[in-house]
Amino acid sequence: LHPYRGLIQSLIRLGELHLIAAESAPDLDSKKQWLNQLLTYRGYNEGETNGYTESKVEERIEIEFIRETYGEGQYFFFAKRKNLSGIYNQYYGNVNMSGKYRIPLPESETNFRD
Repeated sequence: LHPYRGLIQSLIRLGELHLIAAESAPDLDSKKQWLNQLLTYRGYNEGETNGYTESKVEERIEIEFIRETYGEGQYFFFAKRKNLSGIYNQYYGNVNMSGKYRIPLPESETNFRD
């Protein structure tokens, strides 16, 4: 074993890479291919997304992204990237996100901007 093995922290997981590839794929077939590969690794039937439409694939990518990054705060950036009008919160249900993707800067950073 490597002496520093317990000190290494990965910056991104393979599942996240598959979801990013599926999200940014140029066509529906490529999206399905990346998503199917991830779902097969997770134990789903091969070809799980064969009958999916474009909107169903996008919905499934979002669900899997939530599963992959649960509790890490990454869903906010996913929602911002997709410009979702609302995000799901387990305590409050759907939260309206209009106008909330821009985090205000502290006054100490904006006082002397000209």
